[in-house]
Amino acid sequence: YGADDPVANPKAVVVVGTARFTVLTARLIRMEWTSDGAFEDAASGTFTNRNLPVPQFTSGSSNGVFTLTTSALSVTYNYVSGSPEFTPDNLRVQLLGQDGLTGSWAPNTTNTGNLLGTLRTLDGVDGAIKLNCTQL
Repeated sequence: YGADDPVANPKAVVVVGTARFTVLTARLIRMEWTSDGAFEDAASGTFTNRNLPVPQFTSGSSNGVFTLTTSALSVTYNYVSGSPEFTPDNLRVQLLGQDGLTGSWAPNTTNTGNLLGTLRTLDGVDGAIKLNCTQL
């Protein structure tokens, strides 16, 4: 597991039609949708190595609804809801209360706690500085 390998362990991957879910950690699921079934396996800046030990998870489908559950979250994807692309109407991630974390996420959800990346530089700053993290 030590070398960089952008291709995940096959046991961590679940394909549902034109969607692919990769369980990277109990709290991090890589979710992809493609119209042609060709998924991207190139490394990203966040994960250069996806060939990791597989976290415990369960998954299954019933009546057009796919569910994937880890110890920390549950993903629900309604793949027959009209559009197979991920939308707020067909994809939801629910935190399961581990470590006191609760809440849910769906595509296009506004993240009011997003820090919008890094500042270019803090050269010349001496002491506290007010950051406006609500504007790009």
